[in-house]
Amino acid sequence: MNVLMQNIKNGKRSIENIPYPKVKKGFLIVENVYSAVSVGTEKMVMELSSMNYIQKAKSRPDDVKKILAKVKNEGLFNTYKSVMNRLDEPMTLGYSASGIVREKSPEISRFNVGDRVAIGGGGFVYHGEYCLVPENLAVRIPENVLMAHASMATIAAIGIQGIRISDAQPGDYVCVIGMGLLGLLTTAVLNASGCRVYGIEPDDLRKRKGMEMGAMHIFDPTDEHESIYAAAKGRGFDRVIITASTKSNEPIITAGNIARDRAVISSVGLTGLDIPRNIYYMKELDFRLSRSYGPGRYDKTYEEKGVDYPIGYVKWTEQRNMEFFIDLLENSRITVEPLITDIYEFSHAIDAYEDIIRDSSKIGVLFKYNEIKETGKTIEFNIKKHMESSVKAGIIGSGSFVSNTILPILSSIKDVHVNGICDRNGIKGANLAKKYHINYSTTDMDKLLGDNDINMIIIGSSHKTHADFIVHAMNKGKDVYCEKPPAITIDGLNSIRKAINNTGKQLYIGYNRRFSPHIKYIKKQLNNQKTLHIAYRMNAGYLPSDHWAVSRDEGGRLIGEACHIMDLMIYLTGSHISKLSIHRLNGDR
Repeated sequence: MNVLMQNIKNGKRSIENIPYPKVKKGFLIVENVYSAVSVGTEKMVMELSSMNYIQKAKSRPDDVKKILAKVKNEGLFNTYKSVMNRLDEPMTLGYSASGIVREKSPEISRFNVGDRVAIGGGGFVYHGEYCLVPENLAVRIPENVLMAHASMATIAAIGIQGIRISDAQPGDYVCVIGMGLLGLLTTAVLNASGCRVYGIEPDDLRKRKGMEMGAMHIFDPTDEHESIYAAAKGRGFDRVIITASTKSNEPIITAGNIARDRAVISSVGLTGLDIPRNIYYMKELDFRLSRSYGPGRYDKTYEEKGVDYPIGYVKWTEQRNMEFFIDLLENSRITVEPLITDIYEFSHAIDAYEDIIRDSSKIGVLFKYNEIKETGKTIEFNIKKHMESSVKAGIIGSGSFVSNTILPILSSIKDVHVNGICDRNGIKGANLAKKYHINYSTTDMDKLLGDNDINMIIIGSSHKTHADFIVHAMNKGKDVYCEKPPAITIDGLNSIRKAINNTGKQLYIGYNRRFSPHIKYIKKQLNNQKTLHIAYRMNAGYLPSDHWAVSRDEGGRLIGEACHIMDLMIYLTGSHISKLSIHRLNGDR
């Protein structure tokens, strides 16, 4: 299947062929019919990718702080490798689309194969032929709603969440600053909700579109703030919603000047946030930042595990905001047809972006997808087979440890060749296959395990999958190297022990501490001493509570990280663990 990629390192865009995704629990595979370009957001990504390293650093000061902290903790060389690898990873563009459900996880009951759906979510939805989407980021499309119109649902949900954050009520005077696609959709929803909507926009075409969406008047940014203020019955605007995308602080200043006393200002767009204290203090203005499509965004429990918020406590989630927009279309409360300025065949997406960069009249840009698409789960690359290599490996997983550590090391060993790599969605795997001259990338693990040219499987997937993958690989006659831990349950360990006994295959676990030259020196100095007292202070760094490594599903940090230290103790003492006690120093966790 084909996907549009943006290379952050060199600024190039390309349509890449990657393997068809593998469905997983709580997810749908959706065949895109249309995807909508979020012009402001995507132009920002394109501009960032075209910058040199110094310009990138200046534009992302928060990332620079993280990099400096990483240098302090891990050293300059490791940090440099990590940053370069990250920049080498192409990213997808887009986050709002419509399509048809082609596969679903068996436990999903609210969607059926063949349903027409609007889908959203950066990282899940992109400009590409198929997307692997969580069920909480999909909404069914009624028969009387055009797929092209529904493809804007996620972009519209951003504006809808900005409206909800502002507490706009029917009859309120609301000014929308910025009449790009997001601002125009916000204007249409406000008008349908009974608000008296005005706008501020310099572009004549967008001004006309704003009027078509129901605005009473669109001001120019050069107009006197006093005249804009006066338009709201001389009392100033009850709500101001900023949808502009600019580094300038002008929208914040303008919003403060045109707002009434104790008004609410909701910022949706990417804009300067240097709030002028005097203006906001004297009016006691309430400034609010709106987070993306609504509650649930960036919450892995909601988005990836499918746990919805109870409607009695959280009425408007990101999914229900998308659903509201579809309802407005279904009942003809709004129309978005005037906003669609261009529809490109997806095969011409690269040309479309050149047009978007060059032509400011491109407001509502959609990509239309062919009905005939490839669904191959394996992509072959023209790599010469290394039959002379004694180790021919297959890799399961494409996470940061595989990309930053395992593959760079393997590529430097002459007697090792990686034949294939398998991951769930195919994007990272295909990129790594090209970068490290791997024969093929696949989302079909049976293809990898059934490859007779492969004699060793390297497992770098999530912790909870390790035991099953080890057993599966051994039963297929492969030796296995698995990153720690081998399992997160006793049952998992027992199944591995059984597989070793039944197959006679070798298992290596990535307990690497014992191979450190420093540790080997310490071991030598101990000289098989019988009695030892070892104190080991482990500083693995703080992880947020929603990080996968601290989740119970993945075994937590004791099983996932402290296992390294337990193995080290076993090595230094030459003894297995006979007794274990754990004491909590403080707190409830």
